[in-house]
Amino acid sequence: MADALKESASYSSFGDLKDAPKRAAQASRLYVLSIVYFMLPCFIFLVGFTKWYVILFAGLSLAGAGFLDAKNELSRNKVVYSWWADMKWFLLIMLAATLWTSLFGAGFVGPQTGDQLKNHMIYRDLFEYSWPVIYPDMPSEMSFLSYPLGYYLVPALVGKAFGWTIGTLSIFLWTALGIALLWSWFCVLFSRFAIVAIIIFIFFSGLDILGLIALGQGSPAAGTHIEWWSGWTFLQYSSNATVMSWSTQHGAAQWLFPMLLFYRLVIQREVRGSALLVSIAAFWSHLTLLGAALFLPLYFKEKRIGQVFKDSSLMALPFLAVVAIFYASKAPGAIDMGFVWELWPISEALPKLIWFYVFEFGILALIIFSIRQRWNQDEWLIFISSLLVLLVVPVYHIGWSNDVSMRVSAIPLFILFILFCSSIREAFLCGNRSAISVALLYMLIAMFAPMNEMFRQLQQISSSTLTVTNLTDVNWNRGVNRARQNCFITQANRDIDLHAGDTVVVNAVGSFEISEAFVNGIYQNVCVSPATAVITQRPAGPRSLAFFRGGEKLGGQLHLHPILLPDAIPSIAKKWPQQYTGSGNSFFYSWFLNKNE
Repeated sequence: MADALKESASYSSFGDLKDAPKRAAQASRLYVLSIVYFMLPCFIFLVGFTKWYVILFAGLSLAGAGFLDAKNELSRNKVVYSWWADMKWFLLIMLAATLWTSLFGAGFVGPQTGDQLKNHMIYRDLFEYSWPVIYPDMPSEMSFLSYPLGYYLVPALVGKAFGWTIGTLSIFLWTALGIALLWSWFCVLFSRFAIVAIIIFIFFSGLDILGLIALGQGSPAAGTHIEWWSGWTFLQYSSNATVMSWSTQHGAAQWLFPMLLFYRLVIQREVRGSALLVSIAAFWSHLTLLGAALFLPLYFKEKRIGQVFKDSSLMALPFLAVVAIFYASKAPGAIDMGFVWELWPISEALPKLIWFYVFEFGILALIIFSIRQRWNQDEWLIFISSLLVLLVVPVYHIGWSNDVSMRVSAIPLFILFILFCSSIREAFLCGNRSAISVALLYMLIAMFAPMNEMFRQLQQISSSTLTVTNLTDVNWNRGVNRARQNCFITQANRDIDLHAGDTVVVNAVGSFEISEAFVNGIYQNVCVSPATAVITQRPAGPRSLAFFRGGEKLGGQLHLHPILLPDAIPSIAKKWPQQYTGSGNSFFYSWFLNKNE
């Protein structure tokens, strides 16, 4: 392997852009557009949230870094060609990205998951409050909005200018634009193979279904969330569809940011611009940024470490310092964290961890290694470092639902996706049918998790009577409300008129009188009489629900949620204050936050 790597040091599975001038020019322009997408909310944050001297110090240096990086990138390519062909392709990609985005509830376009409602709570506060968002009625430890805001600020500014409805629509378009930029990069990397790469991206995942079977949990019902197969709050390496369903706000940092780093370090083989990329991506998702550690070996290769200190994008580091201080503003103890053996007995955690390694990325890595015939040295380094990051990530637990495993794993998983696609492309060009068959078999099994996510979303769009709604794991533990005894969560949406005295019939379990009905997030919770409640653990199989009043079935259909007014959405500070607020005793609040005094 060492000799093969040495011989192929200059080889690239993605082709040499120097030999394809038009494609190189397309990459340069796409790089600049992607940088602009990332940087816009950074400037909005500085102007809207920080004091004047922070704006001057961090804003001007960030602008200078961005300008020089864009100028240097565009100057490398002097090819003149018609942009119209590229524009037509981008419009087609934007249309496809818009259709896919519409499945996942961004900006109230499409069915909403519970975490999408959380995004709208943050957006609601950005819309309702003057900037910076300060909560005068909260304790001093929870004084102001402190959360990765890169995803929200451009749509929020549009909302403030043109109203709530236009603003919520802009969230949807902003999300679709980010996906379109990413898929446009696939056109640059894979050329005619780009459509296949986009399809693989949509259905890319680990082998969660095999994990369920291996742990004796059987096959799940269609539409259930299966990515917690290794245990609740234990581990999750998310499929791309799961990210879109539950954590859209992190998507750009998880996909577009590593795509830009990959372009710089692997395709262009240079470190220029890295400091800028890291600084602006940190504002979008600081935990996700930790996954970029997999690129570090490339900086120590071929004396690149010396180039780091000559990089003009180091001018962006003052903004990175501001972002770091912003995130450090949370009150101590606001977020649970600890090593995995401090949270679970090692005898319980270790077997699950081993199965998790095997099915989430181990088999995928083995397939990539087996079917790939040639390796560029840089590609080999990031392949190995990606695996190391994925091995280390589960050791430490951060957040109630282990945010660190979901966020930090995203960048190495995206790199495995890129290498997987390039390996399939290489096998196709070489006519390696056995390699293509193995990759296809993997995708057929892996696509179960993203198909489940999209099926659940489609279920809420299609007409369906309330009498076939199901228990959902959108919150708590597969339908059971852990905080309220004898209560469970249904997929009946918040607009359904359920109240005490109605009857719920749970298929294969029994009929129960509803003692209380309330909305938590976007779904109806129902509580049944304590004397007759039997649904206290995960259902063994699919259980449909039927609602009755006075002996007659309640009719109606599930439908897209209407665009709610701001007062119909609670403030994020009232719902989950510890995770989304900063302390009034913090350095950022005292010296950086513009309190309009």
